[in-house]
Amino acid sequence: EVAARQRVENEGIPSKYDGPSAWQISLYRKYLRLRDGIVNTGISLYNGTMGWMIPSSSFQYQHSVLPPNAPRIVDTLMRVH
Repeated sequence: EVAARQRVENEGIPSKYDGPSAWQISLYRKYLRLRDGIVNTGISLYNGTMGWMIPSSSFQYQHSVLPPNAPRIVDTLMRVH
C-alpha cells in the first residue's frame, strides 16, 4: 500500500479508461460468434456433400478467439470488493 501511495504521489492519479465499453466489446464478441456460425454452416454443408465424397478436400471449422471483456470484469470486481 505504501508503494502504491508513493507511486500515485510521484506519477499522479492514473488516467480514466479510454478504451471500448463493455457493451461494445460484447457486441464485437457476438459478431465473432455470428461470423463463425455463418462460415461454419457453409463448411458443414460442403463437408457433408463434397467433403464426404472426397475426404481429402474437407475443411476445418473456424473458431475465433474471443477477447476478454475487461471493462465488465473490472466492474464485477469493483462490485465484489
